[in-house]
Amino acid sequence: VLELKGKKIFSNKKFFPKTKNNEFYINDLIECMILFKNNTSIGKVLSVQNFGAGDLLEVKYNNKLSLIPFDKTNILSVNINKKEIIADPISGILD
Repeated sequence: VLELKGKKIFSNKKFFPKTKNNEFYINDLIECMILFKNNTSIGKVLSVQNFGAGDLLEVKYNNKLSLIPFDKTNILSVNINKKEIIADPISGILD
């Protein structure tokens, strides 16, 4: 184990455990299109950040970078196969 310290370790996704219902790999969320619940576009997920209080989806909306909390309040559904996330961000998130 000590010989691997400080080294990068890679794995093929086919060896990852299957995700449970409402669990996602961060890499699967990147490039998903985020839509308002009325089906208008917010933008694509650029990255997923976490500063200690939970995951945040980074999206460019109206030429401004915004962070949408990845929680039940703001995210209504995720369809990884369609690369689509339906969101209802609370007031002020995208202002």
